Amino acid sequence: MKSASKKEYIFLSVEFNSGKNKSYYYLTDDDSIEPDDFVIVPAGKDNDETLVYVADKEYFDEYHAPFPIEKLKSVIRKSDKNWLHDENIEEQMRSLFGKYVEVYSDSGKVFRGLLFCVVGPSESESGLTEILVEANSGFLKFSTEEVNWICEIKPTTVLGKLNRKEHYCRVLKRYISEGLCRAIANGDEDTFLLPEDTPKCGIEKAQIICKGCCEGMLM
Repeated sequence: MKSASKKEYIFLSVEFNSGKNKSYYYLTDDDSIEPDDFVIVPAGKDNDETLVYVADKEYFDEYHAPFPIEKLKSVIRKSDKNWLHDENIEEQMRSLFGKYVEVYSDSGKVFRGLLFCVVGPSESESGLTEILVEANSGFLKFSTEEVNWICEIKPTTVLGKLNRKEHYCRVLKRYISEGLCRAIANGDEDTFLLPEDTPKCGIEKAQIICKGCCEGMLM
């Protein structure tokens, strides 16, 4: 299996879940990614995180690249999800009520936020089980037909980055929700928001950082 040399870039040819079979180039530093994998990339003018299929992998130096390197976007991360619809999606939706979740829509876009409401088929507009997710972009509604995957986000890795205030706040807001920032700022450490193994000093520091951010002192 070939790997990139120091002077070569890794080009991934990816396809979106649009049915058009059109491929686009993205760069990556992760040489473990192979064709048939799925990765998350920034897409469109708003750089929405989107799940895509890796159709091909190539290596090029700067002079033989098929597309200007400075104009290419980079892969965010490899994913263990795919475009298939989880057969237990309704059960997953209900079980994650009140949790911070990552939602993979049927279009491939990835959303994150607090799952704060589950509506049954008899009460929903679509006649299907629906969920409401509080995200930074507002309140998002999804039905069982519109979600391929849903999984819980745990802030353990986020709390390990307390050494830099700006980075900590950015990670919380981008990958989870401002609701988590407010909850930590209010000292809500007895809920599911903080992992059980978080040391007390870490909780106290998190509260100080989030409280300052919520009061407009840091951002």
